Amino acid sequence: MSRRTLAFCAFLIAALLAADAAAKNKVTRQLGGACGEDANTIAQCDVGMSCKDGYCAMNSYLSEASRSCKDLMIKAGVVGARETVSVHDGFCYKHCDGMYELAMEATPVTERLMHRARVGSKEFGEEVAKLSDSEKATFKAAESKCNSCGKQCTIGSSFLGRGGY
Repeated sequence: MSRRTLAFCAFLIAALLAADAAAKNKVTRQLGGACGEDANTIAQCDVGMSCKDGYCAMNSYLSEASRSCKDLMIKAGVVGARETVSVHDGFCYKHCDGMYELAMEATPVTERLMHRARVGSKEFGEEVAKLSDSEKATFKAAESKCNSCGKQCTIGSSFLGRGGY
């Protein structure tokens, strides 16, 4: 085949595909509306939403740390789907007075520890043992405060970073 013939065939195929897509009815759906594509319709979600499991849902602008914290707190029954949570460098909490200050103070130590080992593992305990006395006291103060808050606070590497939208 010559190049001209190949180019013509490619153009013809592209034109047929474009005509097929143009022939479908395009509709915009609101929150909770069905979305997707079938033989006759392309149902798209409105601005600020995306199609999830066949229905339009609001886009989430939560950081991965906030999302994992919130999911954990919802499962524990601490918060509802519309409530917010706090995430600061390895600590995830809802109502825990004084936790913010302690978490922020412990940030350099917490990040270093959690990048080296998983919280609760033998390796994590070994890494804590290697800390200087002042670093250990800083981390232990934040850890003790978090533990004193019960289900309202937890520690983990999936919460590294800061919350955000």
